[in-house]
Amino acid sequence: MMNIIMVKFSNNYIGNIDTNKIFDNGYTTKGRGHGYGLSLVRDIVKNNTILENKTEISKNIFSQIIIIKYKKAH
Repeated sequence: MMNIIMVKFSNNYIGNIDTNKIFDNGYTTKGRGHGYGLSLVRDIVKNNTILENKTEISKNIFSQIIIIKYKKAH
């Protein structure tokens, strides 16, 4: 049986989000010096089969949901 842990990170944003660019290194709505976290998340998830990543955008809140899949030890 596969178990999961879900961790959700949310943050407000300014302006519009280009959903085609949100995982590009340096893309941000916050200004200079931001925009590196999501590209790191993408790389980590891409290289780990137990991880999954989902994005939610609602009003002015942007959320990333990291799903960790694991088998429970007996």
